[in-house]
Amino acid sequence: MRGSFRHLLLYLCFAVGAIAGGAIAGLLLAVVGGFVNWIDGASRFLVFLSAGLGLVIYDLQVARVRLLQAARQIPQEVFVSDLRWAASRFGFEYGTGLRTYLTSAAPYIFGCAVIFVGVSPLVGLALGAAFGFGRSLSLLQYQIRRKENWQEAVQRQARLLERSGSIGVFLLLALVWGFEHFNGTVS
Repeated sequence: MRGSFRHLLLYLCFAVGAIAGGAIAGLLLAVVGGFVNWIDGASRFLVFLSAGLGLVIYDLQVARVRLLQAARQIPQEVFVSDLRWAASRFGFEYGTGLRTYLTSAAPYIFGCAVIFVGVSPLVGLALGAAFGFGRSLSLLQYQIRRKENWQEAVQRQARLLERSGSIGVFLLLALVWGFEHFNGTVS
């Protein structure tokens, strides 16, 4: 394995791990959501709106998000084995969103929605997999662009991208759920 093929293979291992990690996290959030399903839909929607709006405001006011997370790097022991296995394991931990730095409240807004909308475990699994895949895209973007100053370019726009993500996730989820709830398709 040489050059770009090797990098692509490692990215694919990382992406599979991130998708699996996100899927497990989404499944667990959906199961937790099952415990609040006894609350009527309008009340759950108001709880989501309150929590989501609070997280957006928090995200806009602070320079660094300090919410529930294991704000530490993945340990070096992960990387001493076979590189493909290491990429998958790192991807899994990265995909869950629990073992790495989160720079935005958007994942927490998304988590609140999964819990309070009351999605099925299968839908939670799919949404979590999409979250894990989304987290893996930055590495793919780096692989495609292959520019030395890629990270500096991202850093210059990071705060705007992170905060717009929180606002976008909140508005999209609130609009979709509100529309479905008030048209009678969500209980």
